[in-house]
Amino acid sequence: MPARPLLLAALLLIAACDDNRSFDKAVPFTRESLDGRSFVLPRDGDGKVVALHFWSGNAGGGAFLPALDELWRERGERGLLLLAVDVGENRAAAVAALGKRRLGYPVVLDPESALARAYGVTELPATVLIDREGRVRSRIPGSVPFAVVRSALASLL
Repeated sequence: MPARPLLLAALLLIAACDDNRSFDKAVPFTRESLDGRSFVLPRDGDGKVVALHFWSGNAGGGAFLPALDELWRERGERGLLLLAVDVGENRAAAVAALGKRRLGYPVVLDPESALARAYGVTELPATVLIDREGRVRSRIPGSVPFAVVRSALASLL
């Protein structure tokens, strides 16, 4: 199937998820990043768009990480908090999965997969977008083209 119809179908799917119904409040959490910083939601996301990218090196979910890095560098100053959430792995496994990649945004750990479950993530990778008011606006499976993530984020920024 050509890429354009796939992209259009994915965008329509995301748009259908973002109708005028009430949205879930973001689940509060505290997580430590690989570089030792502590991230607390809602405190660190206050007034920002938050993108939580759930991934795992075991599931080959690191494919979006470089594209997300580029997006963060372009839009981070516009009020974007981006966290890569490594699911089901310990620190050593997460570091190994990252390899020599240097990301400009933090990677936090979810070794027990509790945060992924709390946000309704059922497959990896997946991206959850939270608006400036702290409401979950989109849950985007990693099987869609990255342009869908980019478009959904742009609509919130």
